[in-house]
Amino acid sequence: MNYIMTRYVETDLTVDTVTLQWTYYRTDFNITGWKYNPPKKKGKPDSYYKKVNDVVLVYLPHWNMLMTSFSASKIVNGCNAIPYTNNQYDLVKEKIEQAIQSELGHHLYIESSYISRFDVNKNIEFPSIEEAKEFIKWAQKHPVIGKYIKNPYGDNGDYRRMKTGLVLKIYLKNEDPALPDEIKRILPPTVRIETECRKYFRKKLIGKQVSGEILKYPAIWKQFYDATLDKFKLGGTILNFKDYKNAVQTILQFEYPNNRYSTIIKKVHTLI
Repeated sequence: MNYIMTRYVETDLTVDTVTLQWTYYRTDFNITGWKYNPPKKKGKPDSYYKKVNDVVLVYLPHWNMLMTSFSASKIVNGCNAIPYTNNQYDLVKEKIEQAIQSELGHHLYIESSYISRFDVNKNIEFPSIEEAKEFIKWAQKHPVIGKYIKNPYGDNGDYRRMKTGLVLKIYLKNEDPALPDEIKRILPPTVRIETECRKYFRKKLIGKQVSGEILKYPAIWKQFYDATLDKFKLGGTILNFKDYKNAVQTILQFEYPNNRYSTIIKKVHTLI
């Protein structure tokens, strides 16, 4: 692995959805009580899955692989609106390994797993819902810089996705339909900026094989989160001149839609 395991770092980041995987060779796997999941695309393997409390277990016989999918924040706090912190790692470890033990009859350990999906997010609180929605509007208007797809995220957010599997969501957490009513009533106006990564995370940002132990090292969360925002040109980094010029021009065209192209170019040069 090509990263430094540093646990103690100040951060306001938290972890939501996580998918772990293990190599799992079994010729006697008992699928009783498991649901069959046919391939979604041609050439993809079939699988079997079972939910144990808040942990989803998935078995892929073709790949000799067992996977678990869960929300780290929900599994220890009962709701993903409440942040997960690295000092809750032992509790996550216990619940995941217990779920596996209860279904398979033997242990698999988080330390021997690899990350397949990892969602890191930051919650920003606002004085009012109106101000939170103004921030969402800014995100929706922010120009696309780079090669990725940008779509509205429902009526309350912004969704950006790269072909590599890198995803960025900016949305109003208070309007999350999965949020329990009792949490909605007490949650302050909150915008969530969420990064989600699958294959790109393993291969490019941190390493090809990243252990599930990353759940206790927030320095790695921050490294991944900052790198993701930087990929989407939202990390507060200095753009190269070409990107900067294009961004200024795009914003001016949005602000002054009736201006001629030559007028916009003059304004670009004036601002630069």
